[in-house]
Amino acid sequence: MSLPPVEAFSTSSGAGIYRLPIEVFPGFWGYAHLVLAGDTAALVDAGSGFGNSNDHLEAGLEAVRRDHDERARWDRLTHIVISHGHIDHFGGLPYVRERTSAPIAVHELDLRVLTNYEQRLRIVAQRLREFLSEAGVGGDEAEAVMSLYL
Repeated sequence: MSLPPVEAFSTSSGAGIYRLPIEVFPGFWGYAHLVLAGDTAALVDAGSGFGNSNDHLEAGLEAVRRDHDERARWDRLTHIVISHGHIDHFGGLPYVRERTSAPIAVHELDLRVLTNYEQRLRIVAQRLREFLSEAGVGGDEAEAVMSLYL
């Protein structure tokens, strides 16, 4: 399957905004955005890090270079902004962090999600198991849901 195209937008002040399509989970597409304004180059969200997510992020940057003649490279990034603490927006951070030392911005209410992800996952997984049990979902069906979540 070929990737959807990168979409390009311009602000009234001339900043370029590029919408990078990423398959964040199998069959579920999301986006990262690259904002270029003067010397500022900000990556907004990093994909999930699952499946082809990192490859799609790379392909998006390549498409911005190739199709829009922009200097969209890891070494040019000045900022990484995580819009919110859902895994499909921040899960690709380890991959991104290997390629750039640009500072990461995240809202203070989502900071714990990013910095204590494993702890949060254990807590929420237990709550999900309890919910599934109370809802009458058990056996293989519950394990399939838990496997997908984890």
